[in-house]
Amino acid sequence: MQHRRDFCRGLAVLSALADIHQIQADSPGTAAAAWDAAGQRWRREQVYGLHQRLVGPLFDDRGKWIGRSTEPGGRERLWNCLSFLRGAATREKANAIIRSTFAERSRFNEFSHFEFVTSIQLLLRDKDELTKETRDLLTGLLSQALARRSEICFLGYNDNFPAMENEVSTLGGEFLDNQEAIKQGREGMERLLELLHRRGLLSEYTSSTYSPVTMLCYSDIAEYSKDAASRQMALEIERRVWKDIAAHFHGPTNILAGPHSRAYAVDTVGHLHQVHMMLYQAFGNRLWMTPPQFMFPPIPGQVIHHDGDVPFMQVSNVWIAAGTYHPSAEIAHLCFDKTYPFRVSATSEFGCAPQNVLIRNTANGKPKKTEEVIEYPSGELVATTYMTGNFAVGSATEQFLDGNQTDTFFVNFQRSAHPNSLHDISTIFCRYTVDDFGPGKPWTDPRNPGVEVTRSLFGESGRTHPLQKDGTVLVPYQSKGEFIGEFKGLRLTIAVPVFYRPVHRILFGARVVKPPFQSQTADTVWLDDGFLFACFWPLTITNHGREAAVRIEEADGYLSIHLINYEGKYRSFDRHGLLHTLNGFAAEIGGPADHGSFEQFQQKVSGAEISDQVSADQRIVSYRRKGVALAMSYSLTNDRLKYTLVDEKLPAREMFRIT
Repeated sequence: MQHRRDFCRGLAVLSALADIHQIQADSPGTAAAAWDAAGQRWRREQVYGLHQRLVGPLFDDRGKWIGRSTEPGGRERLWNCLSFLRGAATREKANAIIRSTFAERSRFNEFSHFEFVTSIQLLLRDKDELTKETRDLLTGLLSQALARRSEICFLGYNDNFPAMENEVSTLGGEFLDNQEAIKQGREGMERLLELLHRRGLLSEYTSSTYSPVTMLCYSDIAEYSKDAASRQMALEIERRVWKDIAAHFHGPTNILAGPHSRAYAVDTVGHLHQVHMMLYQAFGNRLWMTPPQFMFPPIPGQVIHHDGDVPFMQVSNVWIAAGTYHPSAEIAHLCFDKTYPFRVSATSEFGCAPQNVLIRNTANGKPKKTEEVIEYPSGELVATTYMTGNFAVGSATEQFLDGNQTDTFFVNFQRSAHPNSLHDISTIFCRYTVDDFGPGKPWTDPRNPGVEVTRSLFGESGRTHPLQKDGTVLVPYQSKGEFIGEFKGLRLTIAVPVFYRPVHRILFGARVVKPPFQSQTADTVWLDDGFLFACFWPLTITNHGREAAVRIEEADGYLSIHLINYEGKYRSFDRHGLLHTLNGFAAEIGGPADHGSFEQFQQKVSGAEISDQVSADQRIVSYRRKGVALAMSYSLTNDRLKYTLVDEKLPAREMFRIT
């Protein structure tokens, strides 16, 4: 452990460190106040005021929920109190909510790191707004959290969980003078810094939902810890997460460019979520997609997480607004002053996910567990993103765990010359879809079907290993082998959100088509949307029986391009058959900034050569045109890459590279 301490103590932060307790009182504009502490206080109170006005009436004076949307759970009730305690008109209601939350604790999900971390956040921010009773209740919960003595490890899973534990141990330990907890917190930060010494990104990287949660935890430690060494480590971690966010923020669209380790529908369509609250808190109106404009209240047609639960989204913003963030001037410059074209690549690592193979049951939905175990193996990935003033395209060589929440291929693009509304932006993403599922349709986890049915997550039923050079991305797919049994549909879906207007022009091969459209044979699909040009070359699409190889349709707010492996009556597929169900595409993404006109774009990317073969259970794929050569080989059975080549060379795996 000593070598970790020595390493951590010697880390250099991105700008000169000073005692944060001195800095936080400085006025904006001074060298010490690069993160605009006064501006952050003002924006926090602004968001809290909007929240108090819109959500305050949804609780009665006894702390009971009387709103029409889903009743908040324990964590959301405590998040509301971060804001309500600050308002004279809602302060008594906040204390009533805390009392009722503990009195009715058995009604809610078991308290976990979310409630634990919010308890210390409320206690540290308290300026005599809590009553003795509610302060004692929160202190008791904090004591309960520390009594678990949880080791804080970063093993390649949901980093926001150990990050919350880290804040509870470090700041909760100081609050209760628990030296063992303080030690655990310090060791947790040392472990995370070790990970960041070998990787450019967290395991839970570039996530509009969860990167801000991790950031909040370490910004709190940097802001409130009594220990200078802990503040220094926390600030270094915070700045490393900031580097990820700043490098991937695409200014014209205000979208966090991909790929994304974990994304919900609201993230994948590029609408406002927690990363925007964090950016607004730190930088104010340097972005146009701000919570006051797009969350208090939302605009028509906006995608809202938790299946349209606006109060949940609003209080999630309140939670993130509670932080005081510490981006350096260099981070601000990286975020908002990019010179295009802009390229960023970085490494990440992820844990393993062993799963029992399940037999689907189309009669009652409940799958049957088999003794066969498959593993989504642990490993490393390279995340690559290319940006111009019109668009950004990103990809990752591996999915995060089972890939269910990963935007492994992702495009965000502008739809007007000067975007300032959700009408002016959109995205492109893909998922392997089965049966009747598709973008905008209800999805349920096939491991436990029917327990939760949601439109807030685009489930992934395939495996992929994208490879990218600038705006060219090779995206081979195969069906997952985790779920076997009967299927009536197997297909790869490329989706474009079109909530506010359709894509300007679609071509199939050389002819203009309009949805709905289908073809028995595959061909190139072209999109021309004025500020975005896209071309999708199909790879091998295994034919298990279908009326059409390609179907283009517009439904539920999405333009969907389906590359179809099977559609018909329910038919049984075993694991071998699914793993050898091939699909995929090579994407060319461009725009006026880098190609001039759509016709010039077509001329440049036409004439590509594609090879897609299977030999000895290995898929060998290549895509070549003038100026670009992408090639790879991977195992169909165990989902492991053998090699990747970019322009005939093994690509460098630099920890974090910006050009």
